[in-house]
Amino acid sequence: MNLPFQQKKTNYILFSKTVRSPKITWNGYKINRVKSFKYLGIHVDDLLNWLEHINKQGEKAIKMQQNLKRIAGGNWGISQIHIWTLYKTVIERMLAHGSSAWCLNPTFKMKRKLSSFQRPFLLHISGAYRTTPTAALQTIFGIPSLHMQLQFEARFTSIYRLRIPLPPFITDTQPHDLEMKATSWSTHPSEHLKPNQISFEDRETYIARKDIINIFTDGSKIEHGVGAAFCVLTNDIWACNIGNERADRLAKDATQYGQPSSHTKLPKPHIKGLLRKRILEEWKTLWKNGDTGRKIYNIMPSVSFRPTNWIREDVIFFSQHRPFPAYLKRFHLSDSDYCSCGGIGMALHYATECIYTASWDMRKPAPNFEQEWLKRVANTLVSRLKIHGIIKFISENRDLFRPP
Repeated sequence: MNLPFQQKKTNYILFSKTVRSPKITWNGYKINRVKSFKYLGIHVDDLLNWLEHINKQGEKAIKMQQNLKRIAGGNWGISQIHIWTLYKTVIERMLAHGSSAWCLNPTFKMKRKLSSFQRPFLLHISGAYRTTPTAALQTIFGIPSLHMQLQFEARFTSIYRLRIPLPPFITDTQPHDLEMKATSWSTHPSEHLKPNQISFEDRETYIARKDIINIFTDGSKIEHGVGAAFCVLTNDIWACNIGNERADRLAKDATQYGQPSSHTKLPKPHIKGLLRKRILEEWKTLWKNGDTGRKIYNIMPSVSFRPTNWIREDVIFFSQHRPFPAYLKRFHLSDSDYCSCGGIGMALHYATECIYTASWDMRKPAPNFEQEWLKRVANTLVSRLKIHGIIKFISENRDLFRPP
């Protein structure tokens, strides 16, 4: 054989639990065994658990996150929405590479590993403290768990591009129900018309004939744009794309000649919408049954792909993670949970009764209305501006709020 052979570039991988590997040689050269290899940007390991690929992609993501720190900090640099956009358009897209091959049914280890790579970005976007629950940050900024987002990408690629059906509990839509991407014509059809092929005369009187195809078209131009419609009659079956009154009337009149039928395939946005709805339902269930971020859950019981307009101060106040004495005592960072004014150093105390933050005081709610009060404050801009002032003042004067 005249097959060129590079010893240093040739390896083999064994998909087996066998500890001792076979000895493989080629023309006297030994072929080395490897635990993983890279193919088309995907790292395949001998256990096929995809952790090698996730770790490699995660290392790239962490490097990007370190570079991101150079252009944005907690209270300086590019805006929060720009960091959010960079994460969604750059980091997620990189991690989603080849997800249809490895993330259709992620294991618990894969989910946990992906979450560990997503968390630094959530903290960076929010500017919150590192003890803030991941689930709460995901809900606040409209970013689902990374494994859910990658599952969405994998499912869409499988059914729309690879034409592989998904399980019925995800969607009943089949690949043959979806439209195919149309290829362009090299020449315009009008350049190849013959008189006996198509006639442009008005032949509405021959609509009942079954030996010809009748095509009715119409168009209209108004202020908001141009609309067009067509109706086709063939073999007693009508296919209609109604765009104006003329085509609509013809479609209705055609019912006496045949049964209405639509051959329209489901478009790309339709299946994307179905899969996003499925992911949203799974995310909502996970958020409802979770055991972390309950303070945020009481304010935001539902989830959405749209981020809220909360900034760093909002996240700190409503999650009640730092710089409050009650938080420091909870994590054994302080011996007392009292404010220097004598009250319990909780978020509600500083917003309603602390003498040091009297400039931003709000009316204190009754104990059984505290959750409703928090919801109202979270949805009122004037109240949130006061919260911003309180958190900034506490952060700049921490020694003032320490217990004596």
